[in-house]
Formats: sequence, structure tokens, C-alpha cells
Amino acid sequence: MKTWPQTCPICHVAGIEESSERCPQCGSQLQIYRLLKELDKKLLEKRTPQIVLTISKQQLFLFSSVALGILFLLMPMVATVWFKISKIEQVQLQINAKFSPLRADIERTIKEEGENLNKSISNTHGMISKVQQELELSKEGIMELKEQIPELSLLCASNANKVKKYHKKKVSR
Repeated sequence: MKTWPQTCPICHVAGIEESSERCPQCGSQLQIYRLLKELDKKLLEKRTPQIVLTISKQQLFLFSSVALGILFLLMPMVATVWFKISKIEQVQLQINAKFSPLRADIERTIKEEGENLNKSISNTHGMISKVQQELELSKEGIMELKEQIPELSLLCASNANKVKKYHKKKVSR
């Protein structure tokens, strides 16, 4: 009695007789699975030789020749691009080398001018404070003068009267 070397595809019981139509444990039909397995083997055997036959030595040589040709055509372009990229990097380094001192000078000048501007602003604030203080003093002086105006006007009027009287006396003499 020959046993089927595979297990049942449904319940995975091993050691089933080759002539059995059903699995002794789960009762599934085994002939269908055997036929499917044999069909898969036959299809695989038919496909494999066709694949091997379709790629001949001449086609492989032609493909490799074309690939090498394309590679040789692309190499000068790749080399040119690489050369240009390296040139660009060199130019960038040269530009940076030339402009680094200029950049440092500009930064130093900006810093000095900023400090000078801050000093000027500080001096201007000091001058504004002094002018404001003088204005306050002037306002106070004006207010004092304003308070004295009535007294001064009376004094002026009195002096004017005195001057008139003096002139009258002088004229009458």
C-alpha cells in the first residue's frame, strides 16, 4: 500500500494512502488536489524550456553590445557634467575667498557705524533733555514775568505820569 507523501491540504494529516479519494480525518476529496498539483507540474515544465529558448546567445550578445554602447555614449556626458560641477565648486571657493575680506570689512563698518549712530542718538537725547530743561526754566520765567506784568504796567503808568509832570514843570519854567 503506497502512501501519498504529502499531507492533506485542509487538515494537514500526513501518511494518506495514494488510492484514497477522501482524507480519513476531515473527509475532503484528495483527487482534486492531486490533479491540480500534476497540472501545475506540467505547466511549469512547458514554460521553462520556452523561456530558455527565447533568449539566444545572439540576442544576449546584441543586448550587451547595445548596453555597452549606451554606456560609452553616456560616459562623456557624465564626465562633462562632473567636470562642470567641480569647476562650479572651484569658482564658488574663489568667490568666497575674494569676498570674505570684503564681507568682514562690511560687517566691521556696519558695527562701527552702528556704534557711532548709537553715540549720536545718545548725544541727541542729552541735548533734547537740556533744551527741555531750558524750556521749563523759560516757561517758569515767563510765568513769573506774566505775574509781574500788572505790577510793571502800574509802575510804567506811574512813571509815565511822573515824566509828564516833569515835562510840564520844565515847560512852564
